[in-house]
Amino acid sequence: MRPDYEDMRDWAYREANPGYEREIGLTASDLEDCDPELARAVAEKCAHDNGKRRENNLRTENAQLRALLEENGIEIPGEG
Repeated sequence: MRPDYEDMRDWAYREANPGYEREIGLTASDLEDCDPELARAVAEKCAHDNGKRRENNLRTENAQLRALLEENGIEIPGEG
């Protein structure tokens, strides 16, 4: 995996989906030539990054839904 290629894919995804981040697609074949300890470290790093990306995506979606509710005059329970 070349970082510049991944960066371009991230950029293209963010352009197509404003406010959202692309999760990292890592497969076993990407790491088959690596030392097992290194492969485990890379997989853990990608899992951590994907968790952060999912959390950011959920925050973006939550903000969009709240704005849509407010725009349509629907009160959000517990925020009265």
